[in-house]
Amino acid sequence: MSADAGDEIFGGYGKYKTSLKYYNFFSKFPKFSHSGLSFLFNTINPSKIPGLKNSYNIESRFKKVAEILKSSSSVAAMKYTSHMFTSHEIDKLFKEKYSDKKTYFDTNKALNNTNDELNRMFAIDYQTYLPDDILTKVDRATMSVSLEGREPFLDYRIIEYAAQLPSSFKMDENQTKIILKDIVHKYIPKEMMDRPKMGFGVPISEWFRDELREYFCEYFQEDKLDRAGLNSVEVIKQRDEYLKGINVNARRLWFILMYIMWHERWMKKD
Repeated sequence: MSADAGDEIFGGYGKYKTSLKYYNFFSKFPKFSHSGLSFLFNTINPSKIPGLKNSYNIESRFKKVAEILKSSSSVAAMKYTSHMFTSHEIDKLFKEKYSDKKTYFDTNKALNNTNDELNRMFAIDYQTYLPDDILTKVDRATMSVSLEGREPFLDYRIIEYAAQLPSSFKMDENQTKIILKDIVHKYIPKEMMDRPKMGFGVPISEWFRDELREYFCEYFQEDKLDRAGLNSVEVIKQRDEYLKGINVNARRLWFILMYIMWHERWMKKD
């Protein structure tokens, strides 16, 4: 038995609050000013601004703000606070231009069928992140030892009902999964349930510099990057900055590594 989908259906992730905060903040600015502000954030080099130049991931954060302003929607806020790269950064990573390709966020009209911004964000995750990431891993792990995972929260009646509830039933500024916890507290003591959320993160940043350094560097060679269609100059620059101890987001390098390995395994030409 597994409780997957509880976070996506009932609002258990902190990223929803972050995305809504961005959306609400930029919504205060008049719509006509958004394109100008977007251009400003896209043009300014924050590393030249005193007090900002050493801030963590500051250039990428400026680009993400520009994209949110340009789109002026909670879906855009969700997209750019959740995604590791902006479209501009993806263009820099690849030899071919990728930013003009449409994604789920751009094409799914169902996301516009509600004015409840949080519910729109939940819908994004239980139609993308949940089946394409969470459930994929659970299925592989269980089937590798001949087990079938049972997912009660994935009962379509629960999802359909929960999707029609106002998001205020699910989360607010102080709580997540409100209605779910209210029900559970009838049967399980609060002291047992109300504990900090714990994910399953691993210390990628430390591993790539230590135990996995040789493995990491093997895939970030110029010939492998070229074969995968990546801009080797840009990727090697990020690799070297990371290995020198510069404050680089190691998860970005993890995603690049996964892409290189996938390309090598599945896109080899006979």
